[in-house]
Amino acid sequence: MNLVLWFVVGAMMGWASGQFDYQRIGWHIVLGMGGGVVGGAFLAPLIGVAPTPHAFNPEACLMSVFCAIVVLVLAHVLWHRPERRAV
Repeated sequence: MNLVLWFVVGAMMGWASGQFDYQRIGWHIVLGMGGGVVGGAFLAPLIGVAPTPHAFNPEACLMSVFCAIVVLVLAHVLWHRPERRAV
């Protein structure tokens, strides 16, 4: 249950951020899903929020939202770096 929720939350974050960059909307959705799963499955237990297997856990869901946003911001920063020109 939680895994599906993390995928859906991450995909929603990716879709929302992809509305500003239509050329890479597919990548935004995939990166958001990855960030959501990493946040919910791996980082939430590190901060003391243990996701229960078959029940909704709001803390783990918030952690997946936060990590999806962080991954999307990092991708935006890397994609939109200014070009370095040889002098």
